[in-house]
Amino acid sequence: ISHNAGCLKKQSIIFCFLFITCSPTNKQFQTSKGFSKKLTVFQTWVKTEISKLQIPAVKIVMADFRGNKPHIQKIEVGPSTTQPFSVASITKTLTALAILKQVEKGNLALDAKVSDILPGFHGARKELHSEPIRIRHLLSHTSGLAPGLGLRKQVIAGKEMNIPVQIWPTGTRYFYANINYHLLARILEKITNTPYARFMNHYILPKLNMKHSYFIPTATGASGLMTTVQDLTTYMHFWINRNHPFAISDDLWQEMLSPVQEPPPIPAGIYRSLTWQVEFFQQNKVYSYSHEGRWYRVLCLLKIYPEKKFGFIFTSQPEAPFGFAYVQFRQQLEEKLTELSSSFLAETNPLVPYFAQKPGILLEEYPGYYKSFSGNRLFVRYANQNLYLGEEKLIPIHSSVFYSEKLGNVEFLFRQTQVYAMATRFHFWIKE
Repeated sequence: ISHNAGCLKKQSIIFCFLFITCSPTNKQFQTSKGFSKKLTVFQTWVKTEISKLQIPAVKIVMADFRGNKPHIQKIEVGPSTTQPFSVASITKTLTALAILKQVEKGNLALDAKVSDILPGFHGARKELHSEPIRIRHLLSHTSGLAPGLGLRKQVIAGKEMNIPVQIWPTGTRYFYANINYHLLARILEKITNTPYARFMNHYILPKLNMKHSYFIPTATGASGLMTTVQDLTTYMHFWINRNHPFAISDDLWQEMLSPVQEPPPIPAGIYRSLTWQVEFFQQNKVYSYSHEGRWYRVLCLLKIYPEKKFGFIFTSQPEAPFGFAYVQFRQQLEEKLTELSSSFLAETNPLVPYFAQKPGILLEEYPGYYKSFSGNRLFVRYANQNLYLGEEKLIPIHSSVFYSEKLGNVEFLFRQTQVYAMATRFHFWIKE
């Protein structure tokens, strides 16, 4: 992503939230008595905040799928469009779905070695004593490949690709990298004998009934889907409808949402699974799963709650969505929209956004010195119920992830319920 402020001012951004939930009963829709008043208060707050941040437009759709027909509530501020727009990395969720369907058909295995499917691929490093990279490692971003570092040209299954160097042993650490899904797209092409975009357009989108969407010819597996709010709502419904004709099997669905690294030792938090970020409550019970899309002119979040049939989409075009003010706006918006959604659903137990779950006693577990593989050290301290990286106060995103103006997201990792490492975008720090 470009960090040139002048460029950002010329860029429009789309920010989407999809929230989904499932309820066992099929009842007629009914909001709580105070919903209309809360809706008015929420709309007023949105208008005030986007005026401060100079965000030109906001569009929100809330949909309740508990009845025979969905009940829709729309909130729009400023101009809107029905034209398809990019959702960037949310494309990855469709790539993952296509891979899982091939697994279900028996054409692929999650534990298959990538090098066995794509001749010419060399990823695992012997000096790291690394295991072979497998399909599940690509899906879960645990291949150890770091984007943009030590790129090497490799001819893989007849196509030249730039493959970054592996900097962590296979399966030891989650690290988000587009290259994982570039390789998955090549795998789909190899086993289906069809170009990725054509396969997705002809075999995946029709099954999902996404009639107004398409993959651009240069789609990579990590991005390239163009879609609409209407089709995103249809896609949302696909994931919550376990009886959908194209739904993956229950066993595969459970494996898709299983943790790939140890979650924080708390009653509620998040972990990473195959493709998704998962919120959990009580013994790793899935509360929600989500995926973000972010690139030039795009910022989207798709979030699914598997215990209720409800969802909402939020889209906007902020000039500078990566600054501190926008991080605060996003958190406040999601918290207020989640509260409004509880009223929309007439919920007695309110929905809770993950960042509203305070880190609590875990804060006292994080302080100390952390050392990188190159020997650099960072000091994390705890004071006045806050964490500091040096002199910079860290903003809590949720129980184990914090935001730093200098480093972006800072994540603390656990092993046998103890903090053993801290991860930033391009570095891995072991706790001393």
